[in-house]
Amino acid sequence: MKQREVKLRKLINALETKTKDVKIAACQINNAGVVLFIHNIVIYADPFCHDNLDRYQCADPKLEDTAFAGKAELLLLTHEHSDHYHMEKVIAFAEKNKDLILFANEKITKELRCRLHNTILTVSPGNPISYKVNSELELYSFCCLHMGEQYRDVDNICYYLKTKYGSLMLTGDAEPQALLARAEQSRLQVDYLICPFTYVTLAWARERLYPIKTIIAVHFPDPNKDDGGWIACFESVVKKKQVVPKVLYSLKLGEYFELYPEARD
Repeated sequence: MKQREVKLRKLINALETKTKDVKIAACQINNAGVVLFIHNIVIYADPFCHDNLDRYQCADPKLEDTAFAGKAELLLLTHEHSDHYHMEKVIAFAEKNKDLILFANEKITKELRCRLHNTILTVSPGNPISYKVNSELELYSFCCLHMGEQYRDVDNICYYLKTKYGSLMLTGDAEPQALLARAEQSRLQVDYLICPFTYVTLAWARERLYPIKTIIAVHFPDPNKDDGGWIACFESVVKKKQVVPKVLYSLKLGEYFELYPEARD
């Protein structure tokens, strides 16, 4: 078994985060999918995608089996597109985790309610949801425009996780200006942002990233299928230090990032 798979198994069992006293950490396990470790609470966000994607990476079977072997408290789904969501894998995971609480938009909820007995909380444009996980962690979920005019009918959910160690935002495919403007208007202090790499490459988006401390960029094209040169563009921006926040990323799935306390090289 590869080293990253062994490490991930320890993480999912919350062994390493407890041992190292890591309060906030994330591991990318799929195209835009991450496992979050927040004060020993395990949260999965968009962890499943279809393995027949033309442009994006999907977890290989070994990594996926390792990642999904653990127990999670929450499953956060941003929207129904196949690069973020796989209905059958969601169902299989939820059936193994009877106490798992799911957050999803109305379209996904309708698919899942007839198949699952888990608690499913539906987030819609007129129905943001606040949820207190425990005394250390609060979650606020709301809908925000999906990037691209052709996707205006998609209810993309953003998730804001507030802890005493800092606050983290999961964007899904939210339109950058709309989301960052809403965060400012709602006075949501964002310390850590997990977002598509385009938040960094688009000049008009990165202008609004300050005062975010750290970004984890995800949703890259498969390096072997990047005909548009998107990865090179992203890395050029990062190397030139055109982005105020610290940018973390990996082109290999299974990478683990310690956010608080910050990992030392």
